[in-house]
Order: sequence, then C-alpha cells, then structure tokens
Amino acid sequence: MVTSNESSVANQTPGVTGVSALSARWAKLRADPALQRSAALRARLARRERRNRQRILRLQEFHRLRSMVPTIAQTPNVDKVTVIEEAIKYIDHLHEALRNKFTERGLPPSLQGMPIDLETTDMRDVVRLLANNTEIRSTGRPLSLPPPADSIPHPCERQRNVPSYLLKAKSLRKQDR
Repeated sequence: MVTSNESSVANQTPGVTGVSALSARWAKLRADPALQRSAALRARLARRERRNRQRILRLQEFHRLRSMVPTIAQTPNVDKVTVIEEAIKYIDHLHEALRNKFTERGLPPSLQGMPIDLETTDMRDVVRLLANNTEIRSTGRPLSLPPPADSIPHPCERQRNVPSYLLKAKSLRKQDR
C-alpha cells in the first residue's frame, strides 16, 4: 500500500515504488543542506550538553572529596590540585594512624596469625583485607595478603616504589638513630 507521500516521491523518481521510494525520499532529505546543518547542529548541541553534564558531575565529585578532607572541608575556594594533594595527605595520615593503632593494640582478630610486618607491609593491602573481611569469611577462603606489587607503582604515588606514609616512617626511624 502506497501513501500519498510515497506516491509523490515515486512519481518524482522514475522507476521507484514502495519501500525503495522511502529510501529515495530519505536520500533526498539527507542531501538537503538545511537538514544536514540542523543534524550537525543537533549533534553539536548534544556533545555540548554531554560535556556540560560531565563537568557538573566532576565538580560535584570534587566538592564531595573536599567535604571529606577535614583540613579543607570548610574552606570556600580551593582549587582541584589542592583538593587532591590534601586528600592524599589525609589518606597518608589515616594509614599512619591505623599503623599506630595496630602497633599499640595489636592486630584485630581477623588478621591474627597472618605474616604481617607492620614496618614493611603496605597498609593498602591490610586495608583491602579488612574491607573484604566479611566477603572472605562468607566464601570460607583463608585470609592472605595479595602478592606484592613492587614492580608496578600506583599511578598516584608518582612512580615511587614505597608509599609516602612508609617513607615518612622510615625517615622518622632514621632520625631516631
């Protein structure tokens, strides 16, 4: 069944009927420069809107990160680099506090009996173990430290082989001598 629009296109295009008439119509529409401009404009507007949404999400995430770091939580104007640097310092501080707690009070029961040397073990591995402790108990697998990742430094550590909180601990031990 051919509609009036299809028949007019079919009449204008000799030898074209039915479904091929529709494709001929779309070919003419695609060839129209005004429609191409509007399609390009719509695509450009969609890209701009997507970039704007991503920018707003990034700003919200930086605001959330800033609110979690006590040293800059109440500061109204802080640039992104400062937020990240202060967040790294705060994480180092938390790792050091956890290390001090473990040395003063001992390891928690979930980590008892594990070969953990608090002087050399990367606290990130210990934190991962503690975070996954409930998951590991449900699977019944024994707790163990992940293999050392000395060969691949974490990108946030600026190509250091040792995390910054361990460097601080080593420098303090050298000063005590």
